[in-house]
Amino acid sequence: MSSSLTPVQNEKHSTSKSDVQISLSEHSASQSPENINVTLANPLLGLSHDQLIADGDLFAKSHNLDQLAELFQKGALVAQDPLAFESLPLLTDEDKAALRREIDHKWSQPKMLYYLVIMCSVAAAVQGMDESVINGANLFFAPQFGIDPKTGDQSRNQWLLGLVNSAPYFSAAGSQSLYFGRRGTIFITATFSFLTCIWQGLTNSWQHLFVARFFLGIGIGPKSATVPVYAAECAPPAIRGALVMMWQTWTAFGIMLGFVADLAFFRVSDKPHITGLNWRLMLSSAGIPALLIMVQVFFCPESPRWYVSKGRYDKAYESLAKLRHSPIQAARDLYYIHVLLEAEKKIQRGHNRFLELFKVPRNRRATLASFIAAVVSIDQNLHFIITLTSAFPLRSCGVNVIAYYSSNIFAEANFSQIQALLASFGFGAINFVFAFPAIYTIDTFGRRNLLLTTFPLMAIFLLMTGFALYVRSVLVLVVTPNRPTHGSWIPEDSKARIAVVALGIYLFGMAYSPGAGPVPFTYSAEAFPLYVRDIGMSFATAILWFFNFVISITFPRLLGAFQPQGAFGWYAAWNIFGFVAVLFFVPETKALSLEELDEVFSVPTRIHAAYQLKVLPHNIKKYIYRMNVPDLPPLYEHEKVGKAIPALDWCKSTAPGRTQSAAFRLGIASFTENYSNRIAIVGLQDDRVLVEDDYTDYPDFVMLCEDAHGYPATSLQWQPASGLWSQNTMTTELLATTGDALRVYEYNSDGAAAVSNYVGRQPSSSGHSLSVKTALSGQSKVQTQSTGAPLTNFSWNEKAPSLIVTSSIDTTCTVWNIETSTAITQLIAHDREVYDVAWLPGSTDIFVSVGADGSLRAFDLRSLEHSTILYETPTPKNVPPPSASPSSTARPPTSPLLRIAFNPSDSNYMSTFHMDGSDVQILDMRSPGQPVMELRGHHAPINAFGWGSAERPLLATAGDDCQLLLWDLANYNTPGAASPRSTSARLNSPRPDTKKRIITEPVMAYTASTQITNLAWSPQLQGMSMGTGHSTVAGEWVAIASGKTIKALKV
Repeated sequence: MSSSLTPVQNEKHSTSKSDVQISLSEHSASQSPENINVTLANPLLGLSHDQLIADGDLFAKSHNLDQLAELFQKGALVAQDPLAFESLPLLTDEDKAALRREIDHKWSQPKMLYYLVIMCSVAAAVQGMDESVINGANLFFAPQFGIDPKTGDQSRNQWLLGLVNSAPYFSAAGSQSLYFGRRGTIFITATFSFLTCIWQGLTNSWQHLFVARFFLGIGIGPKSATVPVYAAECAPPAIRGALVMMWQTWTAFGIMLGFVADLAFFRVSDKPHITGLNWRLMLSSAGIPALLIMVQVFFCPESPRWYVSKGRYDKAYESLAKLRHSPIQAARDLYYIHVLLEAEKKIQRGHNRFLELFKVPRNRRATLASFIAAVVSIDQNLHFIITLTSAFPLRSCGVNVIAYYSSNIFAEANFSQIQALLASFGFGAINFVFAFPAIYTIDTFGRRNLLLTTFPLMAIFLLMTGFALYVRSVLVLVVTPNRPTHGSWIPEDSKARIAVVALGIYLFGMAYSPGAGPVPFTYSAEAFPLYVRDIGMSFATAILWFFNFVISITFPRLLGAFQPQGAFGWYAAWNIFGFVAVLFFVPETKALSLEELDEVFSVPTRIHAAYQLKVLPHNIKKYIYRMNVPDLPPLYEHEKVGKAIPALDWCKSTAPGRTQSAAFRLGIASFTENYSNRIAIVGLQDDRVLVEDDYTDYPDFVMLCEDAHGYPATSLQWQPASGLWSQNTMTTELLATTGDALRVYEYNSDGAAAVSNYVGRQPSSSGHSLSVKTALSGQSKVQTQSTGAPLTNFSWNEKAPSLIVTSSIDTTCTVWNIETSTAITQLIAHDREVYDVAWLPGSTDIFVSVGADGSLRAFDLRSLEHSTILYETPTPKNVPPPSASPSSTARPPTSPLLRIAFNPSDSNYMSTFHMDGSDVQILDMRSPGQPVMELRGHHAPINAFGWGSAERPLLATAGDDCQLLLWDLANYNTPGAASPRSTSARLNSPRPDTKKRIITEPVMAYTASTQITNLAWSPQLQGMSMGTGHSTVAGEWVAIASGKTIKALKV
């Protein structure tokens, strides 16, 4: 039951089916955007089948796919909800069988897709070989080129060796896939890899080798950023994650191949006029798989997403037809790629996406987490071992150093050269084999948990290895059954000491490969919102290669200064730092939807860190000391409660003498079918959120109090501001709900909300309470559960707050006096269920109601003999027969009216809408029978609406299309007879009929990630000082219930 506040951004509403509004916005180009949380929902959500069919047909005919128009009509229907295809009448049995097979046998894919996967795997292996062949070569080219870190000017040589090894990372950042396509980029990078590998084998100085390796970076960086994206864009969603994971697995395989090449060419002797033939062959061998990629890549289809981005839809369909089993799958995926790209263009318009990685708090937290995961995890430890065995560089946690210098590390431990290479090969094999468990554990154990588990283990194993290198001899304790334990010292030149060093490095590899190895790429790929995902991934990759460069160039010098044991200790410390950083700054992303990821990264970093401070000692007590301690409430439980929110309302005013910001409180209710519902009051933790643009450090709402409600609440309202303090104490307010009965609650508060570290979860302890004052049903007071007919809605009289009128499914409306807990009158209002009721503003006698009979009726308590029918749903012309599929606008003659509301600035005007209708009718009480206006902006049924303040009478509407639309109708009101506000007014002020106006353009629009089920306006909060010493205006806010969450939007 939490809320998140979202300021506005410019985005004009459009009725185009592919439009996606990303924030509430003024209909003005001059207003500056203030993005806070930006999400991208399914753009097809809420569209009717007729709209999807028409859009699919238009899509095909607009992109040279006319002959496939019928296929794309079906594809558009399936794209809206891929799991609901069984109920689609347009699909043939063959179509449904193909879609069923996709779900039941997700690994049954076309041969072309697996061919593409093999090509991507070889590309990953090229990446690994490019990194690891230098390991063995370091043992030979350094002495030949006069940069041996153990001889001559050691400091100079150490820096030069690091410079040569790190050269590829000067040029590794960047990607050409936007210009040359995915295949073209892979071909270009493979070509650079092939040519530069051969070039490295022909060099005759360290300067020449540095230049060759510099150009090798062009074959490393863009390839690492392109191949995973290419695989993800071509793979179906069901296996996309596993295929992207293969990049790390086969990179590890390539690293192992590099060690194999080092071993294979180790004993190659020099030839006449060729000095160092062995290391030349080692470096050149990495060009062989690159050559295979060059030959293979153009037999694979190009990425359909890249074709679509270039407007080549016919080619995109050809690619998808090769990568999917059936045409319906290809049409579905191509259509959905199109609408997502259109949505992304909307979001990108007028924004610098790179800056939004840091300006948007949700994106900034994802960037921070991805940065930490990349810097302290991926490749850093691996390069440490690989390079250390060869000449000695490392990355933060040590992997990159191992990848480059493992042979040098083993040589420092008195390994012979062949033993060092064999030991390095063993590490490469372990790194590859132990990468496979991650395919399972990363989605079961979790990304964060893998890092938190493996970082301490890696630190221990690095310290173990460093200690073995440090001591002159190793004490080994021998335990023999039935004999005393005794010890013996292993000399430093003993094979047993070599075994201890190798064991430590191997255990390190076993811990690294399923944890810190695969997690960072996977984490970065999913943490960012879709509209900045490619920018975020590129930035994370650039950061990765930058740290590769820093560590590779500094490690030889670090090794000379620290010695091997000190280097191992240094990177063990980095692993401890990695553990702490992940613990406090990296949230879990396992098995979370896009919406849930937005919720997770919307929690402020300081709140996440504060929560982890409580979790760590709790887990130590529970799992280490085995103490019986109560479980902590999960940090994100408020986003995962299995209850929808059917009712909500703002507090109407504040108590005398208290700040107006205290009115910023919401009453909310839950909905479940098992009679376990609750209502709650939530309030702000920090008032500055109302007036400051940058409130990223402040949490949102905190729960103040709650109470059981049992039966689902159909409506919840606070007492009107006009009577709030006339009968209650300064700290008591009333709110009421309907459901199985009309319940009136007393809300008591002796202070403001207490700050809590648990956002929206932990009840405040500052004296807030909620208790039932009275419960009314039928025509009398009830004690607990009611047996009467359920109530659908109610209206609280603003002039006489003791009066409430309720509507019921038993066709009645009842007027209650809540002071005496009695029914004043009950009348049969409609022929069928009554769905909503509303008092005429300013009157204690007149109210209106709407119901399932399709009529809007007015009642005068002074004359109950009859009601006045103000509007009846007209019988639509040419109503389709029952066997036909009605359009979205055709309604049966008895289409129910669902809601009714008066314009607060002119109560002559009312608004209403039909059940399952997407239009709003504006009625004039002075001209019954015909709407004076009709608002057409939604693409799916409307669920809720509400008017703003009398000073700014905006009408907000929300529905299944996930949109909140705001309509300014002030300029459309036509002056006429006086408004019947007084108690003496009668419904007898006719006016001439006016022609109905159709309005299609709202002034503001916001798109949520799921359907919006309810909304409520706040009172206008003005004149608050907020401790700043000057008056401010907080303005109006709209709260929306969307799925299981509430969001507050500032207008």
